[in-house]
Amino acid sequence: MKRLLAVLAYVLPTFPLGYFWHLSVFADYYKNLAVFRDDMIIPLGIASMLIQGFVWSVVYEKMFAGKSVVRGCSRFCIHCIPDRVDVHGSGRCGQTSHGFRERLLVD
Repeated sequence: MKRLLAVLAYVLPTFPLGYFWHLSVFADYYKNLAVFRDDMIIPLGIASMLIQGFVWSVVYEKMFAGKSVVRGCSRFCIHCIPDRVDVHGSGRCGQTSHGFRERLLVD
């Protein structure tokens, strides 16, 4: 039950924020970059977020068990946020087209 709550604590705020960010606020920008497929598969995006939530909950528990909430969260952010920025593309499961990568190689 604790793991489920940890995953939901990740997914519930992240999905609406990501949806709003990628498909509303910066939709034109991402369309010009050809980051998303024309026929996005939202359930695959949700599935990837559930997997990310599970992984982050395991990482947090293994690295910061027994610490106070403030200390654990602070250390988690220091250690894991730079990595999250680097692997941000993993949250686009089923949505990334190869056109963007191909143009990078050609240009």
